[in-house]
Amino acid sequence: MSGDRVAFEQAAGTVGRDVPLATRDAALVGRDAELDRLEAFVGDVAALPAAFVIEGPAGAGKTTLWRAGVDAAEASGYVVLACRAAGAEVQLSHAALSDLLEPHLAAVLPLLPRPQRRALEVALLLDDDEGSPPDQRAIAAGALSAIRALARTQPVLLAVDDAQWVDAPSAEVIEFAIRRLGRAPVAILATRRLPSPTAPAPGASVGVRPDRVLQRATTRVEVGPLSLGAIQRILVTRTSFDANRRTLQRIHETSGGNPFYALELARSIAAGRATDNADRDQGRSGSAGGSEPLAVGGELGELLAERLLGLARESREALFVAAALAEPTIDGVAVATGQSREAIAAALDAAIATSIVRVDDGVIEFAHPLLAAAAYGSVDASERRRWHARIAETAGDPETRARHLAVAHPGPDAEVASQLASAARSARNRGAAIAAAELFDKALATLPRAAAGETTSAALRAALVAEAAPIMIATGQSDMARTLLEASIGEIPAGLLRSDLKLLLGELVENDEAGLRRQMAMIDEALAEAEGDPRRIAAALLDREQIERASDRSPNALPLALRALALAEESGDERLLARAHVRAADLEVVLGLVGDPVRRFKRALELGDRVPVDAENSAPSMLAVCLIRAGRLDEARPYLTAERVRASAEGDEASFCWVSLYQSELEWFAGRWDDARACAAEALEVAEQAGLRMRSGGLQSIIALVEISRGDPDTARTLAQRAISVLDDVDEVAYGNYARQMLAFLELSLGNAAATTEQLDTYPAERLEGSKRLAFIGDQIEALVALGDLGRAANLADDLAARGEHLHRPPLVATAARCRALVLGARGEPGEAVAAARDAIAIHGALGLPFERARSLLVLGEVQRRAKHRRDARETLTEAIEAFDALGAHLWSAKAKRERARIGGRSTIEGLSETELRVARLVAEGRSNKEVAAELFVSVRAVEANLSKVYAKLGIESRTELARRL
Repeated sequence: MSGDRVAFEQAAGTVGRDVPLATRDAALVGRDAELDRLEAFVGDVAALPAAFVIEGPAGAGKTTLWRAGVDAAEASGYVVLACRAAGAEVQLSHAALSDLLEPHLAAVLPLLPRPQRRALEVALLLDDDEGSPPDQRAIAAGALSAIRALARTQPVLLAVDDAQWVDAPSAEVIEFAIRRLGRAPVAILATRRLPSPTAPAPGASVGVRPDRVLQRATTRVEVGPLSLGAIQRILVTRTSFDANRRTLQRIHETSGGNPFYALELARSIAAGRATDNADRDQGRSGSAGGSEPLAVGGELGELLAERLLGLARESREALFVAAALAEPTIDGVAVATGQSREAIAAALDAAIATSIVRVDDGVIEFAHPLLAAAAYGSVDASERRRWHARIAETAGDPETRARHLAVAHPGPDAEVASQLASAARSARNRGAAIAAAELFDKALATLPRAAAGETTSAALRAALVAEAAPIMIATGQSDMARTLLEASIGEIPAGLLRSDLKLLLGELVENDEAGLRRQMAMIDEALAEAEGDPRRIAAALLDREQIERASDRSPNALPLALRALALAEESGDERLLARAHVRAADLEVVLGLVGDPVRRFKRALELGDRVPVDAENSAPSMLAVCLIRAGRLDEARPYLTAERVRASAEGDEASFCWVSLYQSELEWFAGRWDDARACAAEALEVAEQAGLRMRSGGLQSIIALVEISRGDPDTARTLAQRAISVLDDVDEVAYGNYARQMLAFLELSLGNAAATTEQLDTYPAERLEGSKRLAFIGDQIEALVALGDLGRAANLADDLAARGEHLHRPPLVATAARCRALVLGARGEPGEAVAAARDAIAIHGALGLPFERARSLLVLGEVQRRAKHRRDARETLTEAIEAFDALGAHLWSAKAKRERARIGGRSTIEGLSETELRVARLVAEGRSNKEVAAELFVSVRAVEANLSKVYAKLGIESRTELARRL
C-alpha cells in the first residue's frame, strides 16, 4: 500500500466506510439498496481506482443518486471533479473536460510539464496561442497528470452525469486518463441512460464508458422501477396531488415505476389536463377514475408539450433558445433573443415555478432532458431554423456559430461550408481532432457539388479533402478518408493538389506486399505530378525511402533520402528538413558510410531543438540507436532518457513505447537487467492499454530476453511465443524475427544447439545491419560449432567480422573474435584461438558489455581447457562464473561450472585455499558439518561458507560429487 493510501486511511474523519451518504430525502425514496452500495463504494478508498456506473432509462432517478454520491464524496474528503453533460453539448469540443478541470486548473497547471500545460490551456480556451496545435494525446496526458496531481494528497471523485452526452474529444481524454490511473486513488461515478420507449439511448460510440475501461473494477447498478409505495411517497412529498388508491395504482402502472413519468402524470391530472380520468366521486382535485389507460409513449411527449403551452410566448421562446444552446445561461439567452437580462429572468419565472427549469447563478438547467427536448420541439421546423440563424449571429466562437448555421441552412450552401471548414480548423488548432474531423465532414457534405466538367468547385472540394483526410486518418476514420480521396482524385486534373491527395491515399494501402506495390505506384504518380515543387517531391521521396527500408533494401533507400534532404533544404520547410536529416543520417550510419554518429547527427539535432518531431523518430532517439549499435551505451543513455520523458509529457504513447524498448535494450547490454525489465514492463502496460499491438510484441520480446538471461526459461518462452503470435498477426516481420531470436537465445542458453540453429536459419545473415539485437549471429555460430558444422560457422564468423569493421560496430567485431576463437579451438589451433578470445574480452570490457564479456571469458576458458592449460582454464572459468553470478545469469553460470568441472587430473583441487581443501577432504570422508567444525576448531557457519566456495570453484553441487572428485 502506497504512502498516500496510508495517509488517506489514517486521516481521521475524512474517508472511511462509516461516513454516511447525504440525508436520504424524498428524492431518494425506494433507493435504499442502491444507496447502500454507493456508500460502500465511496468509503472503500483502498479499492481505488474503481468505477460506479448507474444505468437506467430517462427519469428513473439516476441523477438524484449521482448527486447523493457526489455529496457523500465531498463529505468524505474527496476532491470532486464533476460535470453534467447535456445533449446540446455533445458537439461542443472539450465541454465536459472544461467542466471537470476548470475549478482546479489554477492549482494544477503549474505542476504540469510544459507541453501538457500548453495543450490544456489551448484546448480549454485559456490561451489563444497560434503556434502548432496541441496534439490530442498531449491534452489527454495533461488531464491525466492533473488528476494524478490532485490525487497525491486526497482521493479524487471523477463524477459524470449523463455520460452518453459527453462530447467526443472529452470522452477520448477521460477514457485515456481512466485507463492509465495505475494505483491512483480515483473513483469514477457516472450515470448512463438506457433506452426506453420515449427516449432511445444514443449509439454505443457516443459519450464516455468508464465501465468499458475499468471492467474488472466496476460496480454497475441498474436503476429499476420504484414500488407502488415509493411512488406514493414521492407524489406526496413532491407535489400537492392527493390521489386515491385506484388513481395511484394507475399512475404506477402507466409510469412503469419511473418517478419522473409518475410526477408528470400526477401534475397533468392535478392541473385538470386529464379530466376524463378525474375521480369526481371522491371530490378530490385531480383524482382519476375509469379504466382507460393514462397517456404514455408519444402521448407523454404531448403531456410535456402541454406543460409548455401553459406558459406565455416569451417564456416558451426563452426555453427554446435555452434548449438550443450548448451552455444555456440567462445572459446567453438574452443575447440570442435581443432582450434584456431582466426580461429573460422574468420570462423564466413561470418555468421555474412549474419545475421545468432551475436557475443557479445565471445558469439554466432543465429539470429533465425530456423537458429540454419538449421545449426544443415546441416550434416548427422553419421557426427553428430562424432561431438557429439568430443564435449563429450572436455566437462567440466559430465552432458554435458554424454548427448553428448548419442547422439554419440544412441544404448545400457554400458560405455555410466555409464557416464549417473554419470551425474545423479552429477545433484542429485546439487539439480537438475528433470534432475537427466531424466539422470537416459536415463542411464537405454542405459544399455544393461541382457540375460535370466544372473544375473550380472540384478543386475547392479537393483542397478541403486534403485538409480533412489527415485528421480523419488520425482519428481512425480511414475508410471515410479513402472514399473522399479517391473521389477527389478522379475529379481534378493532374497537378500539385492531386499529388498531395495521392500521397495521402498512399498511406492507406494495406501493409502487405501487394499493398506496398500500390503505395509505391501512388507515390511515383505523386512525384510525376509534383511539377518541380521541392517540398512535395521531398515528402514523396521520404515516403518512398521508407518503403525501400521496410523491404530490407536500405542501400536503395539512401539515394532517395539524400535527394529528399537536398529538396527539403531548398523548400525551406524546417519540419520536413528535420525529418529528412534524421532519415539520411540514420541510413548513412546503418550502412557504415560514416564512423561517428554524433558528428553526422549534429545538424539533425540542431533542427530537432527548433521543430521537434515524434520522439520515436527524433534525432536524439535515432542517434541513440546508432550509438547502441556502436556499443557507446553511456553516450546513448541521456538521449533516450530525455526523449522518453518528452514522449510521456506529450502523451505520445507510441513513441514512449519505442523509446522505452530502445532504452531497455541499452540497459540489458549494460548489465542493468532490473532497470531493463522495469522500463520495458512500464511501456508494455502502456502499449496494452492503448492497443499498440506491434509495440507490445517488441516489448514482450525484450522482457523475454531479460528472463532468459536471469534463468527463467518457462516465463521467457511464454513471453517470446506470445510476442511472435502478436507480431505475426499484425504482419510485422522485423520484430517477429526479433522475438524468434529470443527463442533461439533461450535454446542456446539451455544447451540445445540444434533448436538454436533451427530458429536462426529463418533470419539470413545478409540482414544483419537491420537486426534488433546485435549478438544473434554469434548465437548461431556458437550453436554450429557445438553441432560440428565448422565450415559454415567459420564463414559466418568471417562475414560478421567484415561487417563489424565496415559498419564501425565494435560489438560486432568483438562477437566475431569470440566466434573465431570457438572455431579455431574446435579445429585444434589453440594459440590463435586464445588470442582471438582475449581480443573479444578486451573489446567487450572496454565497451561496458558485462554479459558479452562473461561469454567471451567462458569461450577462453573452454579453449584453454582443450589446450590442456588446466590452471589457466580454471582461473578463467572461475572469473566467468563470478561475472555471470554478479549479473544473475544462472543458466550461463551453470554452463561455466559444467565447463570447469570437465577439467580433470590432480588439478581439480588446484585453486582451493588450505582451509577449503581441509574442509573438502573431511566432508568427502563423510563427516557432517558439525563434525568438521569440531575437528578444525571453527564454527559450523565457517564450515558452510568454505564448503560453498569449494562447490563454486569445483563446479559441483553435492557431497557425492565432492567425494567422487577427491
